[in-house]
Amino acid sequence: MPGELLEAGSIVVAALASLTVLHVGYLACTRTQRTPTSWRTSAVLLAGLVVAGSLLVWARLASISLSVKVGAVCLFLAGCLCYLELRSLLSRGYSFRILLDLMSREEGATLAHLQSGYGNGVGVRGLLARRLKTLARLRLLHLRGNQAGPLTPLGALVAVTGSLMRRALRMERVG
Repeated sequence: MPGELLEAGSIVVAALASLTVLHVGYLACTRTQRTPTSWRTSAVLLAGLVVAGSLLVWARLASISLSVKVGAVCLFLAGCLCYLELRSLLSRGYSFRILLDLMSREEGATLAHLQSGYGNGVGVRGLLARRLKTLARLRLLHLRGNQAGPLTPLGALVAVTGSLMRRALRMERVG
């Protein structure tokens, strides 16, 4: 059994490393294009890599017991979620963005300067508008002109689920 766990763990680590290298490699190769990779393209690519990685982990563990196989695939999927969360934090995290902005300016920056840098230069309002457009594209809410809402049934499900999770994790202050 310890040998099976070691083998399963090494296969999961190799699969996660491969997923990361493939995804980052794709993004690096497409960086020279004039338009950034769309969120749909990136999502399809990542979904394909996650499914392929899960199947690869399962196939590579052919001689291992079923419980270890299932655990290895679950560990792989948990690693994929960690990767996605880290990418999200690095690409859209407010606090991280502030640290990056201040890192490049030894003398500091005014609040107005920091606010103007958000949302690819369109400021905090532009950032909020971009986030609302993304939520509308994901069909989580309706967006008409200056009016945001109401939530779609899917949006309501996500909001309720997130609210229950925040309550269960005792996260009263978030964001």
